[in-house]
Amino acid sequence: MPVAPQDSDYAGAAAWTLAIPPQSMAGLSDIFARIHYAGDVARLYNGGHLLDDDFYNGRVWEIGMKRFFPDVFGHHLEIQILPMPRNSLIYLDPSVWAQMQPAGQTSTVQGVELLPEYEVVIPPSRP
Repeated sequence: MPVAPQDSDYAGAAAWTLAIPPQSMAGLSDIFARIHYAGDVARLYNGGHLLDDDFYNGRVWEIGMKRFFPDVFGHHLEIQILPMPRNSLIYLDPSVWAQMQPAGQTSTVQGVELLPEYEVVIPPSRP
């Protein structure tokens, strides 16, 4: 049975820095961070404060950043990933396992996208 990691387990986690540039939210409803990674469990921090986490399942980790505005603008966020052992006892699709290290452990970020979500308000017309 898999067990959720303790905070102390992240002391040796691989870490990457993500900078969200200062910008205006005018015309935007949200900004989504899409993190392409491989590993066991990932966490996103802002100044040591946990914002979100994700258990790896082979899909892109998508985070709506609106709830963290304006605190994340112009800051360096930290992505921490615990490595996934190749002999882990969880089910992943074989195509996902194929992306993992053939021996040892995998903990990597392949890419990050910041995608804007635009909002347009159209007033109702009168007949």
